[in-house]
Amino acid sequence: MASPQDPKPTGEQNPGIIENIVQTVTGTIGGAKDAVMGKAPEATEKTTEAEDFTGEKAVEGKDKTVDMVTTTKDYTIDKGTEGKDVVAGFVTELKGSN
Repeated sequence: MASPQDPKPTGEQNPGIIENIVQTVTGTIGGAKDAVMGKAPEATEKTTEAEDFTGEKAVEGKDKTVDMVTTTKDYTIDKGTEGKDVVAGFVTELKGSN
């Protein structure tokens, strides 16, 4: 550890330390910029793939919903018709028994 009697660094030594710090920061920023710029096309591609996938799933979901609604509608119509026929049969039986 430096003692108070040690000579203090001269002005020539300080810029060396500061210069090293500046070079380190500049290199880090440059590396970060390269990393981001290199990843941009990959990110765009992944975003496009995700959009395509989401669009396909939305269409599939819509198709399934339409099929389900159609099936449910047909089932409801069939059951309603069957119910109407059963009620008509009961009414006919009741009229015939009087």
